[in-house]
Amino acid sequence: EYVEKMKGTAKIYYDEGLKFLAGESGGEPDYNKAFACFFRAACMEDAHAAYQLGRLYDEGLWATQDYTKALNWYKKAKNIADANTCMGIMYAEGHGVEQNYKTAISYFTTATYLGDTIEARKRMEEIYEKGFVPRPKIEESDFVFDVPETSAEFPGDIYAWLSKNIRYPAECQEKGIQGRVSIQFVINRDGSIVDVIALRAPDPRLAKEGIRLVSSMPKWKPATQRNKPVRMRYVLPVMFRLS
Repeated sequence: EYVEKMKGTAKIYYDEGLKFLAGESGGEPDYNKAFACFFRAACMEDAHAAYQLGRLYDEGLWATQDYTKALNWYKKAKNIADANTCMGIMYAEGHGVEQNYKTAISYFTTATYLGDTIEARKRMEEIYEKGFVPRPKIEESDFVFDVPETSAEFPGDIYAWLSKNIRYPAECQEKGIQGRVSIQFVINRDGSIVDVIALRAPDPRLAKEGIRLVSSMPKWKPATQRNKPVRMRYVLPVMFRLS
């Protein structure tokens, strides 16, 4: 009923949901209104809203705790680090699913790849230490550095290159959709770009263009560790602005 009085984009619904979840003016959270807002945003393909819906069911905040519904919503937010961490915990502890440490590790691994370098790695380490899953052997050549001794470098002015090659989606221009898209990727030892994903975007169409744009970049000067080229993870903000 509340959302029928609102008209707006997924971001508007999502932001409203966060306000109700936090409790307005220091008051108690309104889970009913938060759920309504997140649900509307999730129906508009907002992955972050889907993650929040998963939390509401996972923690039993909005209604009776329902792990099945929580898992379904988390899966719709598969590109969100926290959603993968939550799914990993569900499988590690057998919450609503059959306990499966290998599946848990796969979700925790995805979560670390997407940016959760604390909770997900902590959970993985606990599983490895208890011997539930054998610790994988990582070849030195496959390791991805977040902060190597010398960072990778783009061959030239990266923002000038982005401005020249960006293709602003026509539908987004018509609807006035703009903002920052955070693109994560890995720079290989030969400078090539791989594993390109969008961490956050105001619209899926802008995310798609950000991924295309970064994927078409020329080779970078690779990062180095102890004077040897290494793989490096990088997050690049791509701005979409309407003049």
